[in-house]
Amino acid sequence: MHWRRWTIATTLGELLGFAVPALVGATLGALEVPQLPMAAGLVLAGAGEGAVLGAFQGRSLALAVATDDVTAAKIRRDWTRATAAAAMIAWILGMTPSTVLDGDPSAVAPAVLIVGGVVLGLAFLLVMGVAQWLVLRRVVAGAWRWIPASALAWPLGVAVPVVALMAVPDGAPMAAHAVVGVLAGVAMGAVVGGITGRTLVRLLARPR
Repeated sequence: MHWRRWTIATTLGELLGFAVPALVGATLGALEVPQLPMAAGLVLAGAGEGAVLGAFQGRSLALAVATDDVTAAKIRRDWTRATAAAAMIAWILGMTPSTVLDGDPSAVAPAVLIVGGVVLGLAFLLVMGVAQWLVLRRVVAGAWRWIPASALAWPLGVAVPVVALMAVPDGAPMAAHAVVGVLAGVAMGAVVGGITGRTLVRLLARPR
């Protein structure tokens, strides 16, 4: 496998997958749904995002390591499930502070905020890598290297759309937000795919 193929699969999967929570969030926002149901809807949509991403990545991985159709189907299925579960957990971690604090962090002791932030941050860094490692360890040697690579890739990738969308003026038309969102989604997938793709290529080169 060449790392570019994995990068393309990740970019397409993330771009199409992120459309699920984007559409769900926009719909729930337009309906003025309360915060807790909004968070629940986004968490479920996050699982959909992960399933789409996992399907693209799983197919690319199966093409590289599977020796028969049955094995390929199992790799695709397990990778998709692992990625969907990890994405849902990541959305839970991301939505927890705003949902629990309800926009008022002063109601919680600073020490609790610090400890909670560290725990949630570490969990967010590790959840995707650990979930996918459980599948990857069955097909490559030294699969533990996937965890730190993923922990590096995802925060950098997530930062791209956050920074990009913050740079759009508040009064800009929705079309501008949409264009920036799509381009940022492409860039996010490219960052994550590039970092994890190079790691995967090195892992595949190792004797099983």
